[in-house]
Amino acid sequence: MNMISQAGAVAVRSVGDELCILLVRAKKNPEHWILPKGHVEPGETESEAAVRELREEAGIQGQVIAPLGALEFPSDEGVVHAEYFLVGGVSEVGGGEDRETRWCTLEEALRLIIWEDTRDLVRRAVSLFESQPGRQEGFRP
Repeated sequence: MNMISQAGAVAVRSVGDELCILLVRAKKNPEHWILPKGHVEPGETESEAAVRELREEAGIQGQVIAPLGALEFPSDEGVVHAEYFLVGGVSEVGGGEDRETRWCTLEEALRLIIWEDTRDLVRRAVSLFESQPGRQEGFRP
């Protein structure tokens, strides 16, 4: 079976005392909320692809804080292996795809995401973000 390499971003920002996670509507099924992700281009690292996909899909720029691990799932072309990265220090740069985006509280994100492995990834990202010294600020809508 064909293995497809992708990378994704779990973008987290602080809003007051609350942490928010960015979700985007899936292209294939707009009823689903997902994390921004896409193909790794030739000559690009997985972390670079994650940041690029975040910018392309959501119009958000940020910096990778840490790797979060990989998820694998079937697609029409084969098995997708997606490496995810915690991204912070985010700012809106505009120019994202014409897809709805939403900054969600952890509780809201866990309710909107239908896949348990993705919910686990989001929980891991929030825990790691909270453990960062001087927690990343930034992004004021």
